[in-house]
Parts: sequence; structure tokens; C-alpha cells
Amino acid sequence: MTEFRTPIMPLSHNGLISHSTPLLMLGSCFASNIGTRLQRDLFDVCVNPFGTLYNPASISVACARLASGSEFTAEDFAERDGRLHSWHCHSSLSSDNLDMRQYLDKLNGNLAAARESVKNVSVAVLTLGTRRIYRLKETEMIVANCHKFPAADFVVENLDVAKSFECIVKAVAALRTINPDMKIVLTVSPVRYVGEGLHNSTVSKSVLMLACESACNTLRNLVYFPAYEIMMDDLRDYRFYAADMKHPSDVAVDYIYSIFSQSFFDKATVELSEKCRRLSARLAHRSLSGEPDAAFTGKTREMAQAIAAEYPQLKPIVNKIINQ
Repeated sequence: MTEFRTPIMPLSHNGLISHSTPLLMLGSCFASNIGTRLQRDLFDVCVNPFGTLYNPASISVACARLASGSEFTAEDFAERDGRLHSWHCHSSLSSDNLDMRQYLDKLNGNLAAARESVKNVSVAVLTLGTRRIYRLKETEMIVANCHKFPAADFVVENLDVAKSFECIVKAVAALRTINPDMKIVLTVSPVRYVGEGLHNSTVSKSVLMLACESACNTLRNLVYFPAYEIMMDDLRDYRFYAADMKHPSDVAVDYIYSIFSQSFFDKATVELSEKCRRLSARLAHRSLSGEPDAAFTGKTREMAQAIAAEYPQLKPIVNKIINQ
């Protein structure tokens, strides 16, 4: 029978990730997409504590900050349209409150919580989006997000393979000051940056792939996961895209997550993930009347307690979500 797809097989790294494996997801919005599914399946995972990061340089800076605990300062911020923004964070972490001290306290509090979360991380997933960087003309700082400031405020540069590789090496070195044995999964975001032009976007992805290849061939305990390739080749159809025709649809992300799971989970972790997913679905359920269903809530709590009793490593997470 003729095969009308180009299926990409899972990797053979079963057991790399389990519910006893604290995780860090850092990088593009695809990192957040996979991270939310890991959270749904009750993994111990810290997802994009600086918000979405797109380029290898910003990801490297974020890893260094997580490792060192170097706090944000007033020089990292700028005001526009009645909001405070951090040059090193996504705009989702910007503030409508113009009190600089409160904003500093908020971001440094988030940083402290993230450092606490990642101090036991054994696997980090770094998702690279683009080689394009924006440098603030006034200070030459590479920014993680332009926050819709005028284009004239920035110099646009494209990292080459060597510079991208250097950023990955620095990111890995920083993370391994937290845990010298940390395993790193590298991946390239399947989101095409149409604003850069399709040709430039393709070149950008190629540069990132070559940098990842060099890193995996040079450094120990690095694995490349082919998220971009799955989207471009296995799911080569616009029905797998969201309405903007750039981002993967939920169906596509679920499919990529299934290959991610088959690549890095062992059989026991897959089975536990399915149990956790059912619990998360019950916790997200809302009755049609809008009123609490005591019987349903009671059974959900019983399910949660049973999972926590059978899998002690999940007890802190389960207790947290059922008490929210």
C-alpha cells in the first residue's frame, strides 16, 4: 500500500524523562506548548519563567541568570504606553503598574521562585526559534523582546552557525552549574517566522539546526528532538495549522507531544501520564449548571488521593492542584 505521509519515528531515549525527573522548558512558544502538556500530565516542570524566548542569545542569557541568580535592575526596564517592560522577558511579564520598585520585586521574586524550581532539574529542553536578534542601539544590549518599541531603536542582526553554537554551549555550561549531570534536549521550533520572509525563515531554521548538530556532536548528554521536521514533513498539510497558518494547531502539538513521549518516556511513565491526564481532565471539568457537583468532586478527590498514595513522588503536585 502506498504511504502518503513521511512518518518520523520516535527516538530511542526511553526513560530519560519520568515523573521523578524535574524538568525545565525554555525557549519559544513551542516550549510552552509542550510544557503545558507535561504540566497536565503532572510532571515536575518549570515552563518559560522569563516568558517566550526566541533566539539562542536570549536563551543563553536566561540560563546564565537562572544559574547565577543575578537580579534584574532598573537598567533592564523601559516604559512604553503606560506599561513597564523588561528587555530580558516576554511582554506577558510586563506590568501596568508603573511603580519601578514593585515591578523589580515582582520579577526578582519570579526569578527566585524559578531558581528554587530548577535547582533539582535533571533534564532541560531548549527550543530555538530564530537566529535573528535585536540589539538596543542605546546600550547594544540584545533584547529578548522589542515590546513594540520603534524599529529605529534597534539594530537587527542574524547569528551565524558559529555564534548560535556558542550561545548553546554557554547555555548548557550555565545550566550545568546547577546540575553537572543535567541532560539537555535541543529542538527547533516548528513555527515559521513569516515576518522575516519565508526564505529567511528557512535559512534561520537551517542555521539553528546546524548549531544544534554541532552541539550534539561536541558536548555530552545532548539530544536533538526533531519537532520542526515532524511539522514540516510528517504533518505536511495546512489542516495541521492554526488559523494564522503559522503556528501548529492543538492537534499537531498533541501529535508532536506523542512522539516526544514515545521518545523519552518508558512504558510505566506513559501509563502514569494517562492516569494523570484523566485526573487533570476531571479537575478542569465544569458542570453545565455552574454549580459544584459534590459527588463528582468527591470522586475526583478520591482519584487524586489514590494516585498520590500509589506514586509518592506525585504527592506534592497532587496536593497543590486539589487544594487550589
